[in-house]
Amino acid sequence: MGIAGPRGEIGSSRISPSPLYWRCIRVCRRYLAAILSQGGDELQGGVLVVFYGVAVAFLVVGIAGLAIGISMSRSITGAVHALYAGTQRVMRGEFSQLIQVSGRDQLAELAALSTP
Repeated sequence: MGIAGPRGEIGSSRISPSPLYWRCIRVCRRYLAAILSQGGDELQGGVLVVFYGVAVAFLVVGIAGLAIGISMSRSITGAVHALYAGTQRVMRGEFSQLIQVSGRDQLAELAALSTP
């Protein structure tokens, strides 16, 4: 006699499922056969509708994510470009122009520190 594990007896050459497992399989097969014999076309149509709904939902989420990503990258690169252009002017000795500061993030704080 071996040690009992989650799938049967450890050390035995063959692991057999419990009678409850086989009963559940038989019941599920009966119900599935009854559903498919009564309205197989309706079931396939419903599955197709669900599939298309999930596909459209993923498409909408993907497009929204792309739009948000583009918007965020433009705002970040725009702020970095303005800071870079202002720093270049300061390096050339043009102290008359100020760097425009907008927002309350770390880039805006850095730009505020760069202005005379």
